[in-house]
Amino acid sequence: MTAESLVMASTLTPEELAVAYVEGHLSQWAMMGATAENRTAYFESGGDFAVIQDIATENAALVASSTFIGNWKESPQLLEYVSNLQQLNGASLELWFKTSDDPNRNDEPYRTWIEVNSGTTAQQNPDGSTVLTTDATSYNNADKNRAKELNPNTLNFSAEPITYTTTFQTVDGQFRVSGIQVDGR
Repeated sequence: MTAESLVMASTLTPEELAVAYVEGHLSQWAMMGATAENRTAYFESGGDFAVIQDIATENAALVASSTFIGNWKESPQLLEYVSNLQQLNGASLELWFKTSDDPNRNDEPYRTWIEVNSGTTAQQNPDGSTVLTTDATSYNNADKNRAKELNPNTLNFSAEPITYTTTFQTVDGQFRVSGIQVDGR
């Protein structure tokens, strides 16, 4: 992901915005950094979780600065949200690194993703912000690899409902997240 790929043009329809944000940003953020190069760095460090933390911290900084309003750090809600997704990214990367390292195994490398369901609703506020309520489903493939063996706390789900209520402000022709509430998972 790059800063340019994270731009959400203010010309998007509510449905397009929901897919761009949930599937294009949140879903990809969870697995951002799952590369052979990063896996090699992790194993060359002796499996030091600090390597993963550094990657997840970089990813959080990129996504938050490219997607959220400029003063997002002043919002306890957004700070907590970024922290939670940074932790999810780190945990997902560790499982991906550990399940993608053996070419002799027939299992799939761990991954998690989110898909938007139908039913996105939009509300325009008097201040010009747009509030989207998006029903989505969160998935992972922990049943197709050894993720549970590696981390017994790994959630093993194939269809977990989740609802995002996201407030967007328009800034310089782009939608920027100014608030978010997550119900589920």
